Amino acid sequence: MAAALLAAALWRCVLLVPSGSAALIASGGEGRIAGEGIAWRAPWASVHVLPAGESRYSGRASLRSPEGATLAVPFELRADPASASAAWLGQLAAVLDAGGDAAEAMAATVSHALQETAAGVTVPPGRDLLPALSRLGLTAASLDLGEPAAGRSVPPHPLAGANRPVPPPVLLIGIDAADWDIMTPMMAAGRLPNLRSLRDRGSWGVLRSMKPTLSPILWTTMATGRPPEEHGVLDFLVRDDSGGGELPISRLSRRVKALWNIAGDLGVRSATVAWWATWPAESVLGSMVTDRLAYTLFDLPLASESPGAVFPPDLAPAIDRLRVRGEEVGFEELSAIVPIDQASFDRARAALDGEDAYRDPVSHLIKILAGTLTYHRIALHLLREERPGLALIYFQGVDEVNHRFAHYAPPALRLTSGEDPARRQAFAGAVERFYELQDRLVGELVAAAPGSNVLVVSDHGFANGRERPLDVPPDIDQRPGMWHTMDGVFILAGPAARPGRLAADPDLLDVAPTVLALLGLPKADDMPGRVVAEALDRPVEAEVRAGIASYDTAGPPLEHPGAASAGSLDAEMMARLEALGYIRSGAGSGAPGDTAAPAAGGTATATYHVNAGLIFLQKNDLERARARFEQARALAPGFDQPLLGLAQVELLLGSPDRAVPLVEEALRLGEPQPALFHRAARVFIQAGRQAEGIEALGALSFSGRREGFRLAAVGLLQESLGRQSDAIASYGAALRADPSIERALQGAYRLMRPAGQLDQLAALLEGGRLAESPSTRARASNWLALTREAQGRRLEAVALLERTLEEAPDDVMTLVNLGSMLVREDRSAEALPLLERALRASPASHEALVGLIVARGKLGDLAAARSLFAQAGERPRPEAHSRQLLNAAAYAEFLNGAMDEAEALLSRSLAMEPDQPDALKLREEVASRRGAGRGV
Repeated sequence: MAAALLAAALWRCVLLVPSGSAALIASGGEGRIAGEGIAWRAPWASVHVLPAGESRYSGRASLRSPEGATLAVPFELRADPASASAAWLGQLAAVLDAGGDAAEAMAATVSHALQETAAGVTVPPGRDLLPALSRLGLTAASLDLGEPAAGRSVPPHPLAGANRPVPPPVLLIGIDAADWDIMTPMMAAGRLPNLRSLRDRGSWGVLRSMKPTLSPILWTTMATGRPPEEHGVLDFLVRDDSGGGELPISRLSRRVKALWNIAGDLGVRSATVAWWATWPAESVLGSMVTDRLAYTLFDLPLASESPGAVFPPDLAPAIDRLRVRGEEVGFEELSAIVPIDQASFDRARAALDGEDAYRDPVSHLIKILAGTLTYHRIALHLLREERPGLALIYFQGVDEVNHRFAHYAPPALRLTSGEDPARRQAFAGAVERFYELQDRLVGELVAAAPGSNVLVVSDHGFANGRERPLDVPPDIDQRPGMWHTMDGVFILAGPAARPGRLAADPDLLDVAPTVLALLGLPKADDMPGRVVAEALDRPVEAEVRAGIASYDTAGPPLEHPGAASAGSLDAEMMARLEALGYIRSGAGSGAPGDTAAPAAGGTATATYHVNAGLIFLQKNDLERARARFEQARALAPGFDQPLLGLAQVELLLGSPDRAVPLVEEALRLGEPQPALFHRAARVFIQAGRQAEGIEALGALSFSGRREGFRLAAVGLLQESLGRQSDAIASYGAALRADPSIERALQGAYRLMRPAGQLDQLAALLEGGRLAESPSTRARASNWLALTREAQGRRLEAVALLERTLEEAPDDVMTLVNLGSMLVREDRSAEALPLLERALRASPASHEALVGLIVARGKLGDLAAARSLFAQAGERPRPEAHSRQLLNAAAYAEFLNGAMDEAEALLSRSLAMEPDQPDALKLREEVASRRGAGRGV
């Protein structure tokens, strides 16, 4: 048996090269040529058959003019690949692996040689380029060059003058939902070498996002440098004027110019691939492959048969050749992300054309891989063939894989009924493995754009570990945004980058100005962002030249065709958005009564107006927010979000009485979302109309989890009135409906522990420890441990927190409570590492600081305690937190005999709040110790 396996393995290393042919064998970035006959290859090496000997290759090379425009130069070259260097053959193999041909690799090399040799736009004789080709690794017998073609004419503009130096190309790579919390440990483990290289040799930091954290809004904000209320892309969907339903957002909603428009107006050739809301393609100087092309992958029209998918239209045949279809995704490629068996893979691939394709995570993953690899191959082709001055390449896969698989990663949500544990285990590492794939693709893009300034950005982060939402998987209708965080990724590497961590975090509006600066162009006055100048290693030329009021008037106006029908492309895109939870099944925007019937044209949906209202709320533009919420309310009278938005406007205007009827109306709308009950209770409390709120909520009745949330809201209203026994009863009833309602668990703990109802409270908290959500289980366990400590069962309490920490090792609440409990047990040395971990994870945690100050005091390290207290004073804090820190510092001073310092700290604390029993008791002990000292 072993001999047979060995023979099979050896046979895979044997290659028979046909007569008249040669084989290109490549691995590790290098290649070699094998002649006809038998050759040896490593099992992992790629192999391509080429004609033997010298061949003729023709195509178009590119030459960038001093104005930044890219000229097409026809060429004809004779060469024998066998005479090329190993490195050049490795580049040729990469092109062939991506679906290109040898002429494409020749064109890239001729373009490099042209840029090195040409003076301005004067094309030298081909023979003058032969030495440059040789230096690049390609030995050519002859090279003939034709007359260059400028392509689309560019209207004259002062910023496109002949004297403007040509900056290095800019490669902007967008990775939806990329997150430092996931990337950083993977980089440290060597699993993301390309992204780590960019970070280590570049400038990097957190890219701050904005709300709502929805991809079309955020990526359009980055591409335009304009806020959402100005650029006009505010939702995933628009209303279909002809059919009354909805269809996916398109670039027709965008009212301002994007980077590809601006670049073209000023003579810079661009290549844009897959960017959100780019369909239908615009006429640009360069090329555009829109975000809808991915939806032509599965029994849908080819790009060449789908007008608007690409520009220029004659690019379509090449794009079709580069597509990766679902059936072309192999078992090895998919099992590298989710290690399933062959039978499961075959079932998933067979379901690709069915109605449930997006509902099955594995089938969806096949589609994600097909789309990702398609856009990547297209991007490589455009970078090598066109050598644009600006390239914008977008990848959605990390976000999609997170939405389908993140809740399986540790600490995973608990198994649901009927779920296969083996399948769940296979899904656990999908997110990190897809990051590894994304890293490889980034490396290939960077290699295809040598000498470029590379900017890697993400629109938002993705919740992981302790950040995860409660009981809400990331692919649930209308709530996937709950998993989005405000911390994206910013990395700039290349000739213009100044290495190091940014001192101040940029935000989304800073991306476009920074890209323009890298192109030697100024930020327009109507762009509210800034150039991230600290990321650059030299003064930005654009900052010292005359500015421009707006790029919208710098060239031809935006194209606005009257309609843009995508037919089956829209249906596929809607199915994908529904599978990710971004739109509600069968209802698009989530507004009751809406249907998803794709057609041409479109205007704003109810959700579109709600998003606009939320944006105006953030800017405190309350009247414009009110107008948008009213528009949404008129479009969808049965939709609760406009009502809640209007209620928020009234609260901010100081009119809580006007907010109450809006919330009451929302409560009467059928089956409300559970979160509505808590928001309604808060409005009633702010209006001072708790009794009315109790009556309104009491008139409703539901079942299961929704009923639990309703009862918890009633308990909150009763608690705010001081009716503690009624509130405890409501919280208990809520937990009988659903033991995992965290607000009810917290309310019960808040009232029952001080009341001494410890046995009853412990029973309720035991039920919460069975919750599906890891964070709810952790909180219930913490409250139970503190309850056990109050019962005198201290060893049991410590053991419970230790078990909780095993399940959630980064949970700050558990680290703080266990550390503080150990300090109270006089086990401060054991507590220190726990409290330090908590403070690293949450620098604002006053509980961790209090515990550390006391622990250091108990260990006799007064200098460290004082340093921690000084550190605490650097951050503004609520008065209650300040008192706790003062008392902790006073106790540390007391323990180490510094009575004057302890007295001074206690005086400051008691001046804030005289009635503090613990502080008063400590002051008595300080006075007693000082008196005893004087008596001695």
